[in-house]
Amino acid sequence: MPSRCLLVLLDGLSDRSHKALAGDTPLAFAHTPNLDRLAGLGSTGLYHGAMVGQALPSEEAHFSLFGYSPAEFPGRGLLEAMGAEIDITENRVYLLARLLSLFDNQGRLLVKEYKPALAQEAAAELFQQIERFSDLGMEARLVPTKGLESVLVLGPEASPHISDSSPLGPGKNLQKVLPLAKASDPALAEKTAGFLNRYLLWSYETLKEFGVKRELVKAGENPVNGLATQRPGQVRPVQPFEERWGLKGAIVASGLIYLGLGRLLGMRARAVGETDNCAKDLAQRLEEGLFLLKDHDFVHVHTKAPDEAGHKKDPMLKKSIIENLDKGFGGLMERILDDPELLVVVTSDHATPSAGPLIHSGEPVPFLCVGNGVWQDQVERFDEVSCAAGAFGLLRGPELMHLLLNWLDRVKLRGLFDTAHDQPYWPGNAVPLTLPGKGG
Repeated sequence: MPSRCLLVLLDGLSDRSHKALAGDTPLAFAHTPNLDRLAGLGSTGLYHGAMVGQALPSEEAHFSLFGYSPAEFPGRGLLEAMGAEIDITENRVYLLARLLSLFDNQGRLLVKEYKPALAQEAAAELFQQIERFSDLGMEARLVPTKGLESVLVLGPEASPHISDSSPLGPGKNLQKVLPLAKASDPALAEKTAGFLNRYLLWSYETLKEFGVKRELVKAGENPVNGLATQRPGQVRPVQPFEERWGLKGAIVASGLIYLGLGRLLGMRARAVGETDNCAKDLAQRLEEGLFLLKDHDFVHVHTKAPDEAGHKKDPMLKKSIIENLDKGFGGLMERILDDPELLVVVTSDHATPSAGPLIHSGEPVPFLCVGNGVWQDQVERFDEVSCAAGAFGLLRGPELMHLLLNWLDRVKLRGLFDTAHDQPYWPGNAVPLTLPGKGG
């Protein structure tokens, strides 16, 4: 039976049907001989991290897939900060923040461009102008991460129970930050929201003046003159992955939130590079994943390529990306299939529609599992509709992790206690009963 699991996650893989693809999804329309071969050799089904129809962000979908509840989630801003290896301090709040173009529309700040083109050197200058701000007994520190993106740190004590200022796209107003109705400390949440609103307005005035002074705005271009924030997070206790599932885990990824999630859960986080050749990138990540399985029980290999293609709102582009990713499996197929101790799972985290206004949508994602002892169903294609007819139907939340434990012969018979805790895996770290004077 398999003793190690390689989980390959193709981010944002699921989609909707499109007329441009003869009514198929990009995955169904794509030529994917390697993924289809894997589907034909094992079991398939559909997966959703929460309720079908709910549109999940990547970080929450991954958190659920790894077997954690929404109540345990610490917020994406924290994951991004941990992925960027920013020092984490209790009581501080970490938010995603990005530079953008704002326009004064009768006193309201309208987002003119959400992702403006700006050279990295110019972005660095702008970040530097608004790097620190203090007021109301609080302070803000801005840490650039990639391009126009950054992490905003609020402290020394702040509340994560505040709303987003970012509308997530152009043509809408920058939103006033509000204390959430569910805030556990309403006074601190109100103070944090008020402070952040002051910082955002100060940033706009500062960058507006600086851009004009330094002549950073070229003719015909919108000025990059503001900041938008979203998804605050704060450190909180979370049970390590190995302690929860009895599996020593690792993540191979390039995105900060996935590396941060691995670090949060005590998994080894292996940062890898990213190029324009997603097939080569995936092949290298699979190689790294197989190497890590020498001393890990569970390795998660991640690629963001399908999700990024979906956000470009071009079904044909996403179809092409999926075909290239399929090629990334090609050189490793025999190594994967010839290893009797390897369980291979391929799935996604959420659906990213490559048309329409939604960022993510609520359809479930297909999954396949191949390994010794795994049922072989009659599905021979890896796509959303084909996998719906698979042996395992629809799995949700932590069910996939429980199923992986089962296939790895690590699932515990309910009601047994070999430790003081009712963990889902077997055997646990049992304490031996020793004879008097014989044991420690």
